[in-house]
Amino acid sequence: MTARQSTLIRILGRLKGGASKLHLVKLAFLLSKESLAPPRSAVYEFVPYKFGPYSFTLYYDLAQLAREGWVESTNTDVRLLNFRKDEPRDLAFGFAGEIDRILDEYSGVPVGALVADVYRRYPWYTANSQDLAKRAVKLPQAPVAVYKAGYEGLMVDGFMDSLLRSGIAQLIDVRCNPVARRYGFHKSTLQRVCADLGLDYAHIPDLGIPSERRQDLGGQKSYAKLFDWYESELGTGKKAAVAQAMGLVKTKPSALMCVEADPACCHRTRLAIHIATLSGLPVVELSSDEACRISVH
Repeated sequence: MTARQSTLIRILGRLKGGASKLHLVKLAFLLSKESLAPPRSAVYEFVPYKFGPYSFTLYYDLAQLAREGWVESTNTDVRLLNFRKDEPRDLAFGFAGEIDRILDEYSGVPVGALVADVYRRYPWYTANSQDLAKRAVKLPQAPVAVYKAGYEGLMVDGFMDSLLRSGIAQLIDVRCNPVARRYGFHKSTLQRVCADLGLDYAHIPDLGIPSERRQDLGGQKSYAKLFDWYESELGTGKKAAVAQAMGLVKTKPSALMCVEADPACCHRTRLAIHIATLSGLPVVELSSDEACRISVH
């Protein structure tokens, strides 16, 4: 059991063993926002969705807990079947007390009032609300540019949230092989999540680097050699794929996506500069904190 899953178990235990999923999600959201120095491994990331803040990862974990016999889950509710005796270190060393503190403050609030309070104090998460009257903010729309982003270290919810906050409308997956151990970043799941959030998704595998060429990368020189090879390919064997990506980039604010958090260690930087040179558009590296503009001249 992961620390986040253990967090869900503890919340359900405090709710007398059961709750609506809407209630559980809102409490987990408040825990992520208002607990003091929460361990990243024990809280969820959230994105604005139909009913306010939402975590695809949280729902995935609930399904896994149901498969393992910890909870019983319906479309709307979840019920705890077992208590865990040995809590993970993230909970045993102080965070369990933070969970209890947040639950002491909010667990007795009626669900409707709790949802209204979250909407009022965290208006960003109303941006995709199914009820148009509850949308307190509009999703921004970025100017067309060559945006790029890496998802390393993020949950799919945090990654998508950063894209929406940056005004991105389309995700262009430039991984050669779009599989991932981290939930949400396998092609089929990512495509579904994008659709749920109103983002277009395109995968251009020819713009990736085959895994065999990434073997034994041990330092700056080896990365530079690899990326020099890749850049030469962009102007020769990968021309059609570049043209496809450039066509997409010109239509709406789009982000070239790969794994690495450090853009210097990812081929997306060479690709973005190549497209920018051909199109005359600026390059923007997106991060979870801010967008950093990179000069192409």
